[in-house]
Amino acid sequence: MPFCLSNINMLNALFKSYTLIVFVAITHARISNRLFTCNNGNKIYDYFACDEIPDCEDGSDEDVNNCNMHLCDGEFSCDSGKCIPDLWVCDGINHCSKGEDEHQNMCNTRVCDDSTLFRCSSGKCIPKNWICNTILDCPNGNDENEFLCNNRTCSVDEFKCKSGQCISENIVCDVRNDCFDGSDENKAMCDARQCFNEEFRCDSGKCIEKNKVCDGYINDCVGGEDESEKICQEKVCENNEFTCKSGVCLKFYWVCDGRKDCSDGADENAEMCKNHTCSDDQYRCSSGRCIEFYWVCDGRSHCINNADEDLDMCRTHNCSEDQFRCSSGKCLAFYWVCDGNNDCPNKEDEDVHMCKVHECDPDQFRCDSGKCLNQDWVCDGIADCPDKKDEDVEMCQKHV
Repeated sequence: MPFCLSNINMLNALFKSYTLIVFVAITHARISNRLFTCNNGNKIYDYFACDEIPDCEDGSDEDVNNCNMHLCDGEFSCDSGKCIPDLWVCDGINHCSKGEDEHQNMCNTRVCDDSTLFRCSSGKCIPKNWICNTILDCPNGNDENEFLCNNRTCSVDEFKCKSGQCISENIVCDVRNDCFDGSDENKAMCDARQCFNEEFRCDSGKCIEKNKVCDGYINDCVGGEDESEKICQEKVCENNEFTCKSGVCLKFYWVCDGRKDCSDGADENAEMCKNHTCSDDQYRCSSGRCIEFYWVCDGRSHCINNADEDLDMCRTHNCSEDQFRCSSGKCLAFYWVCDGNNDCPNKEDEDVHMCKVHECDPDQFRCDSGKCLNQDWVCDGIADCPDKKDEDVEMCQKHV
């Protein structure tokens, strides 16, 4: 049978479906708060709770009382308590046992986040980068409507494929077809492509940020010219970077960290590290390595000899203004306080009395638990408050 476009589209569609299944599986397998605890203490993935199929040995994942209390994390909640991805809502297929994810009235009035999502006429919300990619993602195919795709406008940091699909400018002319029609790798277009002054042009026509040139990482250009000796010898590193003899620029915290990042090991020279100084807002390890001040007493070792986590030192250590100090000296990010998880060794970041009166800054959002959030985390489609207050539907409808 000839391998025509319809076959390619079918494979692409199957691949996307497989990718979605893997994405959903990974999403529901998050260890932190996506496990369901059975009454007997065993744990199962939260995704399998309240799906009307017992997975706990004692069947408690399908217990009516448990399912009535079951909360979905930024997903659609079926009447049974089962959680399904938003992508499955109003897609023409009943995923909830009673079909409430496909109720006509709900789908007719459903609103999608216009900044990142496209609303199908069925009410299904799909990622905007799925529009005009030659695959029918809306039940009636209106995401591939010819008029829509011909007149579609991509954002300033995107490239418009001939099909109307929008892809990131960063992946154009990278010798890999990211447009389904391959128009992002058109030879004539890539040969004539110009980059901005603050960008570096690869031989293929790909444009990369200049700070990625000679950064010691893997090649960003397909031909590796961004890490070539000739280019790197001519490059000038930033003031807060270390320059290897080869011209490679290293992050300041890679210097004197016990690992050779320069090809000749110059960043770990013993004499240099002995006299290496750090800036006032950095902490100096005995090896000479400089680390961010807020890394000190954060529960993770950044110095070779663990000096930044020394218990005696941490007891008297002062945390930065935007951190919470545990009695052990450990410093926590403010959004770890009153979030329902014990991050301090003595659990004082979740003290009930403290959380009840815990105040947030004027430019922050306060959860009922006492947890403080950045305002841009509110009504972003992801529940950050333990009780999901930041994604309350009525509040978000009024949220600007």
